Amino acid sequence: MSTKRGILLVVCLALVLAFAFQGTRGLYETTEGRYAESAREMLETGNWLVPMLDYTPHWTKPPLTYWAIAGGVAVLGENEWGVRAASGLAYLVTALAVFGLGSAMWGRRTGVVSALVYSTSLFAVVAANSVSTDPLLAMWEALVALSYWRSLRAEASTHASRWMTLFWLFNGLAFLTKGPPALLTLLAVLIYHAWRLRTHRESPRLGTPSGLALFLVVGFWWYVFMVVREQGLFTYLVRDEVVGRIFTAESNRNPEWYMPFLVLIPPLVLGLGGWLWFWPRLWRRYGGITGLFARFRARAGNQPAVFCLLWLAAPLLVLSFSRSRLPLYVLPFLPGLAILTGRGIVVTAAERGKGWLPARFAVTLALALLVLKAVASYMPSSSDVRPVYDLVRSADTENAGGDRVVPFVYAYELPEHYGLMFYLKGRMLRVSASDDQPWAGLDGTGLVGELTSGEERRPGYVVVRRARRSLEELLSGAGLSYRSVSGHGHAVYVVEPRFGSPAEAR
Repeated sequence: MSTKRGILLVVCLALVLAFAFQGTRGLYETTEGRYAESAREMLETGNWLVPMLDYTPHWTKPPLTYWAIAGGVAVLGENEWGVRAASGLAYLVTALAVFGLGSAMWGRRTGVVSALVYSTSLFAVVAANSVSTDPLLAMWEALVALSYWRSLRAEASTHASRWMTLFWLFNGLAFLTKGPPALLTLLAVLIYHAWRLRTHRESPRLGTPSGLALFLVVGFWWYVFMVVREQGLFTYLVRDEVVGRIFTAESNRNPEWYMPFLVLIPPLVLGLGGWLWFWPRLWRRYGGITGLFARFRARAGNQPAVFCLLWLAAPLLVLSFSRSRLPLYVLPFLPGLAILTGRGIVVTAAERGKGWLPARFAVTLALALLVLKAVASYMPSSSDVRPVYDLVRSADTENAGGDRVVPFVYAYELPEHYGLMFYLKGRMLRVSASDDQPWAGLDGTGLVGELTSGEERRPGYVVVRRARRSLEELLSGAGLSYRSVSGHGHAVYVVEPRFGSPAEAR
């Protein structure tokens, strides 16, 4: 198989695995719902600088991911296809970047096989079908590694300088995507570059003034602008988003000391899926642990392997010391493992004269992943919030004749459910039984007031999950009549319109 056919196969497999059944399942809570609603609110309000969630500033991430999701929604509509389009495209570009990186390291055959490994890895496919910052961050960091290696392989100094400029540009875009975690690939590059300079003095200069200036402008302009404009934002970002996540358990994201062995390493390794079938022979080919460590000592001819190992080890070490850990945090470093695996397959296939076995294996894996994706898309999940929206629509008898007006919903004791808010196009207000919850727009008394003082004679829709008895007592105590429909662990109360005070009703 030629290189062009190999790349065509990578693109076809990635497109199918990224976008097949993409709109079959609804948005999952809580991550997909948050990102989808923030992007939708950007489009609705036209405020592209301040990420909003429930129409209040949401500073947990810089805006580039929201821009990407909003772009998909603007093109494909306010649906799952539009929300997940950015993740799918990022996965495709990452696979192509892996081809370029493998080619720069060991040649095009290694590049093609490595891209096949990445594009049909279970972890990469799952991430491509979810909504978060990590698929986009993985793309930028793969491009960071690619531009660095192309600068090393460039024959002319001008070409090396251009690739180094791209290197800093991609680092800046990565920082604008997720902030400090985007520096982990840069850390691996800096360690490797310092190690390489011990024997290769002719290496391109890494920290040029123009490159660093580009990185600072692209990566930090939004932070500087917002900190100057928003009082107290700098303190929040440093205290909560950096110090709080790294050194404290406030975010409640697997802070226990043993969690790196459960939430970081297994997804990275097992995420290769079917390609693990090759690992026993590759382990023997590389000589096990002894052979891997020997690559740090034998610099000649093994520099790509050293880089890939550093690309895995350095970020994992940093993430292990952090108190905030999620499986998707290691997605940006999967390309390093895919390239090591791809290189090993190429070497062993050449020794055994097996030709293009990896291409046939990749197609088989892609078919298996497609079946798994179809099953998962149709499998009911308590995290899927679209059935709750369908429940609201089924209770909306006023629009049963085909009217597409989205009803206004009160979410009772539901502090999140941002995916439901996305489907309702923002027509949702959170209600707490008490008056001391910062996430709530109304308390119980306020809800009764809203339901009894509307200007139009339309029923009120209240969605509840676990607090049904509390809601029924509130409605009955106010003299309000209602009916309810249940499903998917939720209930929708349709409150009949009534005007006047509860005393007048009695």
